[in-house]
Amino acid sequence: MVEVDFLSASQNKSADAILIRVGSFSYENPSVNDQKVVLIDSGYTECGKDIKEHLRRYYGTLHIDYVFITHPDRDHIAGFNALLDDKNVSIGHVYIHDPWEHCVEIFKKDKDGRRTRKSVERKIDEAFELLADVLDKLDEREISHSEIFAGKYVPVNGYNFNILGPSKKFYEECVKTCVLEEHSTMMKGDDVYETGFSPASEVHKFFLDNPSTSPKNMSSMVILLNKKDGDPLFLFTGDAGVESLEYAYDCAIFYSLELSGLRKMQLPHHGSIKNVSRNVLTCFEAESYVVSASTEEEQHPSKLLINYVVGKLGKPVLCATEDYQLCLRFDGAPSRGWGTAQKMEKFLTLKKLKGDV
Repeated sequence: MVEVDFLSASQNKSADAILIRVGSFSYENPSVNDQKVVLIDSGYTECGKDIKEHLRRYYGTLHIDYVFITHPDRDHIAGFNALLDDKNVSIGHVYIHDPWEHCVEIFKKDKDGRRTRKSVERKIDEAFELLADVLDKLDEREISHSEIFAGKYVPVNGYNFNILGPSKKFYEECVKTCVLEEHSTMMKGDDVYETGFSPASEVHKFFLDNPSTSPKNMSSMVILLNKKDGDPLFLFTGDAGVESLEYAYDCAIFYSLELSGLRKMQLPHHGSIKNVSRNVLTCFEAESYVVSASTEEEQHPSKLLINYVVGKLGKPVLCATEDYQLCLRFDGAPSRGWGTAQKMEKFLTLKKLKGDV
């Protein structure tokens, strides 16, 4: 059995906080539960208490067996930082990237001759301040943690969490770009917009010519949850970009991981048009797609992207918002008694989508 919970997005801002439990469990008799709990990302600071309450109320535990932090943006890691302050919540092992472990390699690849290793470390300190706090707290609480890269997997109660990206080399390139390049804040793609209003059916350009995102986003873990027999259930993408996802697809093919029949895929970066392409959605063709986004953010999810998935591909898109959680069940997981998840509709009109990220 598998339950995947997309917790409510933060007020006014999009964020990702995903709780998963795997194994055998029951709502009627939780004392017989044989479950493992996995957390993928954790939203903003206020999401920390939401994660704890969800664990207590629905999973009957305050223990998390495995944590995956896809990348260190505040809307993915700050909730975990707050959760670490709560000693009532116990944690087994954390998979998290540590850029300081790669200083030597990054310094070797810096060929301009102007920077020292110390300056590289200082720039990493500046770029990854919140991540440093999390790593310090993990050490203080003596919680085991390690990096994990493409080609590895974590077995959990008959299922595997396969890491499709990034590779160690790709990650180091992302960190180098983030801390050494002048334009490290954001690598921009072409703007897409419609002037005035037009019916969605007439919009002929759904994707950017050169989609790109920040190097931190590009470094996101891409995780495929599948059964040990190969049946693919869910692709978790963090804020991965097009290049990240194309690499993830190549990784899946190289390791002979089944992608046909993929049940669900998380649209990266809260459904941003800058993080996907037609090729990505062709490679990872899912039965339906999931996004976590605040209704207060006009740009998330991208109207162009939703129209393409719903209108052109004919696939459902489910959205978790600040007022709406998603519970997605697989392999006989019991019903929680919640209503049927609402599917997003096509946007019938589009107005000035410039800045759609």
